[in-house]
Amino acid sequence: MSERMEELTKDIAELKKLLTQATRKRVQDAIAMELRKYETELTAAQDASVNSRTPSDQSTAAKTSVKKSYTTIVRNYSWDQSEKFMKIYVTLKNVHSLEKEKITSEFGDKDFKLHVGDLDGKNHELNITNLAEYIKPDSSYHKIKTDMVLVMLAKKELKSWTAVTAEEKRAQEARKPKTEKSGDPSDGLMDIMKQMYDDGDDQMKQMAELPAIEFVPTSKGGESLLCGSFKFRFNMRRNDGGRYWKCSQPKCKATAITDGNNRLVKVGEHSHPSIQAKLTAEEIVRGIKRRAVEEVTPIPRIYQEEVVNGTERGIIDEEVSMHLPQMNGCKSAAYRQRRKLRLLLPNRREDLVLDDD
Repeated sequence: MSERMEELTKDIAELKKLLTQATRKRVQDAIAMELRKYETELTAAQDASVNSRTPSDQSTAAKTSVKKSYTTIVRNYSWDQSEKFMKIYVTLKNVHSLEKEKITSEFGDKDFKLHVGDLDGKNHELNITNLAEYIKPDSSYHKIKTDMVLVMLAKKELKSWTAVTAEEKRAQEARKPKTEKSGDPSDGLMDIMKQMYDDGDDQMKQMAELPAIEFVPTSKGGESLLCGSFKFRFNMRRNDGGRYWKCSQPKCKATAITDGNNRLVKVGEHSHPSIQAKLTAEEIVRGIKRRAVEEVTPIPRIYQEEVVNGTERGIIDEEVSMHLPQMNGCKSAAYRQRRKLRLLLPNRREDLVLDDD
């Protein structure tokens, strides 16, 4: 093995170790992208090494070489629970056709990892490092079903889980209304809605766990879809009145589907990090244009007020500033918006038209 290939192999092993330790999605995505880059470079180096050998060497290497696969981090899964188990459903087409040895699972007191090796040329990993509750590693296991792997997490305490990860659990608790028990009828309504969720089927739970969405206008009169920290552009309309969307980032194949009531039905996995900073900058520009139409305040003053306000509130940081246009560029767009939507005052007396009444 050449020195370069040896270094790449060590780098890949180190990145995989970092990937298992990372807990934030944005950091995991960044590490996964860098990992795929190194694996591609290593594969290319190995191919070049094989092509440079003599035919007899190539024949020997072909017999002893191991097929290299890319590693894909599993983001999408569904879950359900019984009294004793938390059930994680991972859908992977044709996974049942693999040898059992290629599908492994590891369990800790509050974490687990599922590894599916060499499925259609890829490795698939689901690694959750901080579960919402404690489990019993020795009693946990996985099952292989048609196009699916079912991970059975044995609960340490026989109680209902509200989420899979500790981060999701904290987020749910933060969203709960902080009200005292005063016999308010709305308290009972919240309990009923929670019970409906707990008793709902997998599809209902998946719908409830989808990220929030927002529709924003485009400069050409259309709409874009904001989903979490990503942006989609309109692709085509569905027969049922819903719409298909494509990720706005070049080369990303992530798609989303909304129904006829503009509710998110499905969203795919992105191949790039979050673009939240860019979306925040675009929202600030939309606010400037909105004020340009509703007010008569000079555009430069509106721009300065919005930037100062965003900075003081912590909305504009260094990363957002990189995507925020300078005042001259933003000023031109705001003035165009103002001229388009506001009535222009006549410049001359002859241009003033009054009704005879």
